[in-house]
Amino acid sequence: MTNQQTILTLARVLKNSDQAINAKKYRTAITLPIEVADLLKSVSEKTGKSINSIAIDSCLIYLKNFKQEYPFLFEEKEGGHNG
Repeated sequence: MTNQQTILTLARVLKNSDQAINAKKYRTAITLPIEVADLLKSVSEKTGKSINSIAIDSCLIYLKNFKQEYPFLFEEKEGGHNG
């Protein structure tokens, strides 16, 4: 995926996100298998992107795909909210 594709994907995800306007920063830490960490490091070195940036991009793409695959989870329920 090119940088332009990544930016466009991010823009689409943010445009469609109910939380985009009220975005907050959250700190999180995860433990990765060595193979995954090594792969992230390799991609980072080849692309010049930080590991955090790659992880965030990957999460956004996953969430976008998840929302498309399971749209019923995001449909408005009676009363104006999901419940």
